[in-house]
Amino acid sequence: MTEALIVNGVIIANGIADSDGDVLTKKDIKTIFMKYQRDTDTMHTNIKNNGVEVFASWISEVDTTINGKFVPSGSWLATLKVTNEKLIQCIKEDRLKGFSLGSVSDKAYTPEYWFINKSLNYRDIKDIEEVIPLFISFVDKPANQYGFEVMTYDAYINKNEKDVTEMTESKKEDMIPVSFVEKLMDKLSINKSEDNVTVEKAEEEPVVEETTTEPTADETVTALFEKLDTIIEQNNQILAGLQKSDEEETDDEEEEIEKAEEKESEEKEEEKEEDESAKEDEDEEIEKAEESSDEEEKEEEDVHVDKRETHMIENQITQNNSTFYQNTHRDHLGRKIRK
Repeated sequence: MTEALIVNGVIIANGIADSDGDVLTKKDIKTIFMKYQRDTDTMHTNIKNNGVEVFASWISEVDTTINGKFVPSGSWLATLKVTNEKLIQCIKEDRLKGFSLGSVSDKAYTPEYWFINKSLNYRDIKDIEEVIPLFISFVDKPANQYGFEVMTYDAYINKNEKDVTEMTESKKEDMIPVSFVEKLMDKLSINKSEDNVTVEKAEEEPVVEETTTEPTADETVTALFEKLDTIIEQNNQILAGLQKSDEEETDDEEEEIEKAEEKESEEKEEEKEEDESAKEDEDEEIEKAEESSDEEEKEEEDVHVDKRETHMIENQITQNNSTFYQNTHRDHLGRKIRK
C-alpha cells in the first residue's frame, strides 16, 4: 500500500489577525467556505496537486486546539489525506508546515493585484462576496500562523473515538468524507454542478508506479520553483497582452478625439464662412440702399434747381418787359402813357 499522511490544520481562524493583518468574522469565513471547490496546490503556484484528497472541510462549532494552539469556534478547519510522495517528503522534512488559502477577486483584479493572501489582502476587498477561493495551499510559512498536525494513515485509523473527535471537532454532517460523498453521488448517478447543470466528473489520474530513483528534497524544491517561474512568465505575458490592449484602446480613443476635433473645426470654419457671407450680403444691401437714397436726393435737388431757374427766367422776362414799357412810354397794349 502506498504511504499516506493525514494532515489536519487551520485554513482561516475566526477573529484572529494573520501575519498580513487580516481579520475575518465567522460570517465572512462561511461566505468564502461555501465557494471552495476542494482543490489544493503547493506554495501558491496555482498548479493543482495530485495525490491529495480533502478528507473533511468544515466550520468548527466549538473551541479546539491544534498542535497545542487555541483555535476559536467559527474557524475553517480541514483534514487532508496526502499520498503524493514528494509532498510527503517535504512535510516530513518540515519544509511545508501549514495551510494558506489562495483566492481571487474578479472586481479587485488589476495588473498589480490578483491573488488574495499573496499580493492583495482581504481588507482591500469591499464585498466579501467577491472572493473566490481556488486552492488550499501547502506552504512553508502560513499567514494564519497555525502549523498543521500530521499523522500516518494507520495511526489516524487506530486513534480512539475521543482522539478523533478532538482532532476534527464538528457536526456529523460536516464530517462526511469527500470521497464517501463522491462515491455516493456516483452510485446515484448524480453529478456536481453550481447551477444545477450536469457536469461530467473528471476521471482520476491513474497512479503510475515510478521505476526511477526518487528525487531528493532539493530537487523537489527546485522543480517547484521552476513551475513557479513558468507561472510568473505566463502571468507576465498576460499582463503584457492587457497593457497592449489598453494601449490600442488609448490609440483608438485619441484617434476618435482627433477626428471629433477636426469635425468641430470644420463646422466652425463653415459657420465662419456663412457669417462672413451673410455680412457681405448685408453690407451690399446697405450700400445699395445708400446709393438709392443718394439718387433720390439728387433728383429732388435737380427739381429744386429747375424750379429756381424757371422762376429766375420768369422774373427776368417780367423785368425786361417792364423796362421796355418804361423806355417807350407805352403800356402793354401799345398805347402811349400819359404823364
